[in-house]
Amino acid sequence: MPKPDLTKAFMTGSDQTTEWMLPWMLDNYQKHNTTPITVVDFGMTDKMLYHLESRVHSIGKLETKRNVATWFYKPGAMLNSPYKSTCWLDTDIEVLGDISPIFDNLLYEKLHMVIDVPWSKRGGNTMFNSGVVAFRGKPEVLKRWNQHCYEYPQRGDQETLHAMLDPLQQAIHIKELSHSYNVLRLDHIDGTAPKDILINHYNFIITQVVQSIMIQLCLSL
Repeated sequence: MPKPDLTKAFMTGSDQTTEWMLPWMLDNYQKHNTTPITVVDFGMTDKMLYHLESRVHSIGKLETKRNVATWFYKPGAMLNSPYKSTCWLDTDIEVLGDISPIFDNLLYEKLHMVIDVPWSKRGGNTMFNSGVVAFRGKPEVLKRWNQHCYEYPQRGDQETLHAMLDPLQQAIHIKELSHSYNVLRLDHIDGTAPKDILINHYNFIITQVVQSIMIQLCLSL
């Protein structure tokens, strides 16, 4: 039996509260991409796990803790990646094209991320958005980020990373990705969205009506 290809893969993760977005997210991803994608189980339902079996390269499992918000599991899931190169994708993203070039020229010991333009402007300093994170190997900063998510958590995983790194450390540990790989809802509102969008990132702002329709359409298939 041939060994699985562990060269590179995209990765996402979910629990039962956000799993309703996965079929939609995967539909959009697989329209344009053939690179393997794996889903990490943070506590999904059996129905969703069954649905995913034939749709993704693999399903991983991460030990979860009580009273810990799901987004704080992201660095740990990335840290456990078996792939030489990995790119994390949040479930609330819409893939609009081939995003496999994101793996080109990844550097060791770096997190490759897009600057969060709206919140950088609002906060007055550079913040990177954690909805799309590409890396090679297991960067030391990723280990620290995972630790801080449990020991010194901020409002979210992105804010925890931001609080952990001063501007010099940011420059050392994070390499900027093209804005096209992570265009936020607020980018469209603020007029800062680029023309060549590859990923729209909605930040969970989707109505309950759309959620209900997605569940009925995707899980009834």
